[in-house]
Amino acid sequence: MEGTSNRRRLGPSQSPVVAAAVTRLYHQRRARSALKWGAISSVFMVLILADMYFCVISFLTAFNFQVVWCAEFLLLALLFLSVLYDLVLFLGTVLRNPAIKVTTSQKKMLGIPAEVTGFQTVSSVVPFGTPSTPNIQNRQTTPVATPFSGPVTPTCHFRTPGSSH
Repeated sequence: MEGTSNRRRLGPSQSPVVAAAVTRLYHQRRARSALKWGAISSVFMVLILADMYFCVISFLTAFNFQVVWCAEFLLLALLFLSVLYDLVLFLGTVLRNPAIKVTTSQKKMLGIPAEVTGFQTVSSVVPFGTPSTPNIQNRQTTPVATPFSGPVTPTCHFRTPGSSH
């Protein structure tokens, strides 16, 4: 049993609030990581720029100046692209996502820390609807059978608002 994971896998969430909270926490963790790696890459960029200006590596080693300078320039360009990507990822996460309204009991149940932003605490439960979550009240159940499916199984069809069926 070595190499197997003991962590349980959960299926998709039935509650849109839980799904939105899990997604928000994931995006915020990813944004925090992007900010950290952007700062680390910026420090390395400064070190490489200082070496390019003072030629420390070329002076201490027997390498050709142009070879070291080209390698440092390539590293500097890669680090710049990394910082740019991390900045876009961080700003996109922070500016794009609206606040999720949760009650204090939902916040406690989901284990949302107080320092995490992006959650608005409200006093009563707010209906949470997204375009990807259908309205349960507009559901019709009709049996569908095919020659290969065996017994008739019910499936859900959703009515669009304003339809007469």
